[in-house]
Amino acid sequence: MTSGGATSGGATSSNGGSSSSGFAGTTSTSTSTGAASSSSGGGTGTTGSSGAPITCQNPSTAYQMNGGNCGTERWSVKTGTDNDVLSVSLVPVPTTIAQLTALPVPANQSATCNRNPPTETTVYELVDVNLHFHSLESDSDYHIVASDQSGNSMIVEAVYPGCVGHDACSNNAPFTCEISRTRESADALHAANQDMVGTVVGVGFFDFLHGQSGVAPNGIELHPLLALCLGQGCNPFAGY
Repeated sequence: MTSGGATSGGATSSNGGSSSSGFAGTTSTSTSTGAASSSSGGGTGTTGSSGAPITCQNPSTAYQMNGGNCGTERWSVKTGTDNDVLSVSLVPVPTTIAQLTALPVPANQSATCNRNPPTETTVYELVDVNLHFHSLESDSDYHIVASDQSGNSMIVEAVYPGCVGHDACSNNAPFTCEISRTRESADALHAANQDMVGTVVGVGFFDFLHGQSGVAPNGIELHPLLALCLGQGCNPFAGY
């Protein structure tokens, strides 16, 4: 995992430039322990991460420069610049949309600079789910709806790298590389503007219910996304 500062309102700097967005590849068999296993809730498979922590050495500068304003509500948690970000486990946990949408909402949901463990300190992986690009939001996030074959849905958000560091609670920004690569991959979904199958990996986050399209009943999201690939059985970490 590379760490480092990020800029506000501009592109994240990188060393070595961009690399491929990782739309193709094979998925390794999961060996994670203590993780939520995939079920027959539809839309997810049983393969997932290798059980190793996410590492990212090749930040991207190839994402579209379409960011504008940045957000404010729990923004440090949404972008990984909060006080608890270093407590996030970087070993992806394979799960399903049905399992995530059944999690209880934490009592301290509105914490500005802190996370609600264990959900908000866990990185989750949804394999072979339906992904629909909904919108480029006013806070410069890509609003993507992930759904399964049983009709369960939730929001996953690809953060604009230039907004990492905006309204931060700490100097830690450990997800800068992953966010930049995810944004590059999400650009393809933005351009297609249609439903596609893919795999997403991101940090659990409880948002407030305010009529969002595709929102889960408990407001659970993956925010920020740390990896995204398009295609059945794709490898979201190719090129990292």
